[in-house]
Parts: sequence; structure tokens; C-alpha cells
Amino acid sequence: MEYLIYFGITLVISTLFSIGGTGSSVALIPILSFLGVGFDLAKAVGLFANTASTLGASIMNVLRKSIDVKQVLPFVFMSVACAPLGAYSATQMDTYYVKCAFALFLFLVLR
Repeated sequence: MEYLIYFGITLVISTLFSIGGTGSSVALIPILSFLGVGFDLAKAVGLFANTASTLGASIMNVLRKSIDVKQVLPFVFMSVACAPLGAYSATQMDTYYVKCAFALFLFLVLR
């Protein structure tokens, strides 16, 4: 039953944030962690929600021809290349430090 609640929260927050054009993991990870979901699972849910909304928005923008693909490709390649490095680094660090880094990131981004 609680998974349905988590699913509903994720659906609502992801929908609202995707309408605003922002990744929902900024809110999902802290909320799910606060509700008792493990930090690793909360990170995975946030990453999946961001990937799904980014993929959908990217497809729509390419079909509308509203982005210059040549300018975006370096960012795409670096994101794909560095994602495994970031994921591996997070597994090697203590969860406390990962949470501190995430909090610092949120503080700097949301200022």
C-alpha cells in the first residue's frame, strides 16, 4: 500500500516539475527520504523520473525543431560518458557525504 502512496507522490511531483521544465529529483529525493524510503532507492527514483521527463521533452523539441542539435550534442555525450563515473563515485562514498553534497548542490542551485 505504501508503494502506491510513493508512486502517487512521484507522479504528482514529476508532472508538476516537468510542466515547469525542471527535474523533479530536486524535490523527490528529500521527500522520499523523509518518508522512510532508502536514500539509494530515492536517488534511483529521482534519476528515472528526470530521465523520463528529459527524454520526452527532448523528443518533442527535436520534432518541433526548436533546438540546435549540433550545439546540444557535446552536452549529451559528456552526460552519457560521465554518468557511470558519478554513479560509481557515489557507491564509494559514505551516504552521509553524498547527502551533504546533494544538500550543498540544492542550496547553490535553488538560491
